[in-house]
Amino acid sequence: MTLIGRIFGSRPDRPAPVAVRVEPQMRASANSSGTASPAIWALEGFGGQSRVKGLPPVNPVTAQRHATVFACCNNIAGDLAKLPLEVWQRDARGREVRVAAHPANYLLNVEASPGVSAMVARFALTYA
Repeated sequence: MTLIGRIFGSRPDRPAPVAVRVEPQMRASANSSGTASPAIWALEGFGGQSRVKGLPPVNPVTAQRHATVFACCNNIAGDLAKLPLEVWQRDARGREVRVAAHPANYLLNVEASPGVSAMVARFALTYA
């Protein structure tokens, strides 16, 4: 038995916990959004050859492999994920009013799905 096991009380005679929740298998949809193989015009604005002839061409995939770009995206997504999100709606007069008792508040700020905190979900959405 390890020291950590003694401290936290885990014993080798206890069976490992069994996962109760089983996620469905993901399948590709029939109508693709076009992000897997975008048209060439969509990539022209995101990269290409630099004005400096010695530098290699850059696209979103190669840029994300660069440590500085990854660190910047990681920091921006992490900071934005910390901010609380609020739900607003327009009233009859056209003014925006904050809605406090809406189920989306829980999903956006507490737990996005069972076992996944809202902050982790917002981080992943912002980073993507």
